[in-house]
Amino acid sequence: MGGKSSGELVIAQPQGQALHMRSLRVLALISLLGLSGCSYSFDVRAVMIDGRLAFVAEGPSSGQAKCVTSVRVLPQDYEPGREGEPTEAWAQRAYAWSDHGDYDCDDHFPIFYGAPLKGTDESGLPDVAAKPLRVGTIYEVSAVAGATGYGAGRFTLLPDGSVENLGRQ
Repeated sequence: MGGKSSGELVIAQPQGQALHMRSLRVLALISLLGLSGCSYSFDVRAVMIDGRLAFVAEGPSSGQAKCVTSVRVLPQDYEPGREGEPTEAWAQRAYAWSDHGDYDCDDHFPIFYGAPLKGTDESGLPDVAAKPLRVGTIYEVSAVAGATGYGAGRFTLLPDGSVENLGRQ
């Protein structure tokens, strides 16, 4: 029942209503543009500040990363979840540290390893108290800034107490 009308491809709906392909393409384009304008990414770098491990935002979009709402540190060689294992149990076993705050903009970069984020966690995701980090292990760090900023990086601790950033993977 499809046909052409005014140079447009028309698809007949079961109720006999026509749906124009051009309209669908325009709606899809508007949706994609709207989504791409909402989120941004940034790099997370590990640094030492007064002998303490901290994380900072870097890169072209780092200026937008004002409020930190969650941060996670995970060894790169973590063991995947086991079949039937609850998320909470896996998180406690796998994460070196995981914390979630709120959207009241109480936490800002730099974020110090193990320092609890302020506010009430409404994410429903498990928090994991900071565990001791191992020299030479590669860790992945991720952070969410506000509701739409996503940052990541990788680092390792060196024997001399310094940190080496390895970039995103």
